[in-house]
Amino acid sequence: EDLLRHLATAEAIGIDCEFGGLGDNSCIALMQLAASDDCFVVDALAVSPAAFQRFVHGLLMENDALKIGFQVSSDFKLLNVDAAAVPRLVDLHAIWPKPDVARSGLKSIVLEATSQ
Repeated sequence: EDLLRHLATAEAIGIDCEFGGLGDNSCIALMQLAASDDCFVVDALAVSPAAFQRFVHGLLMENDALKIGFQVSSDFKLLNVDAAAVPRLVDLHAIWPKPDVARSGLKSIVLEATSQ
């Protein structure tokens, strides 16, 4: 709840998830969040699944910040979230004009976008 309150004032939140397991046993293990000068790592396995789902819902559905990710579809599938229902969501992979964006990496995209 403290983190959600802190992020409630953010204009934009960068979101990335790391998962563990294979196939049907895959689950989100860590959620990395960045907002202006702050970065957070949320250990999804350290809390109950219900508590983590409440956190995810509050972050994605009740926060007015712009949410930014890269290839969010696989992360959101594991989070049981319909990306189309998330307000103010930008998937950089979907809007980046270069066809080889997956090989470019997020760092390259950010460096190129900020140098223009």
